[in-house]
Amino acid sequence: GEATLTAFLQRLVTPIGNRLATLVNSPSATPRTILPDVQRLTVIVQHLKMNSRGDETDSHPIVQLMQSLWVYLETLIARFPNDVNTAEQICRLHKHALRSSGARVYAPLVQKLMMHLVEGYNLSHQS
Repeated sequence: GEATLTAFLQRLVTPIGNRLATLVNSPSATPRTILPDVQRLTVIVQHLKMNSRGDETDSHPIVQLMQSLWVYLETLIARFPNDVNTAEQICRLHKHALRSSGARVYAPLVQKLMMHLVEGYNLSHQS
């Protein structure tokens, strides 16, 4: 069932998320060393299809994943505000998370994402 799929998702993404958290906070890390983990997460959410059940927004595994990654993605953008590839990879992750979870389920993250994108644009002046 869904609980099994959620447990599987956690087992799959936890090592990637932990490595991402370490790299994002490492002074010597570069987009070249960090972005492969963002790409791995993108592939996972891109190919994971889970049914959403309307009001269960907070419990949707992909929404939970994105909420847990949020601070690391923000840090990544803040560290490399002028890196186009970084911005593109993070947008791809959000795009596929939205598609996989569904617009209704992902809606609570959209306002925060829009604010994040505007802040990023103000820092980099790149579209």
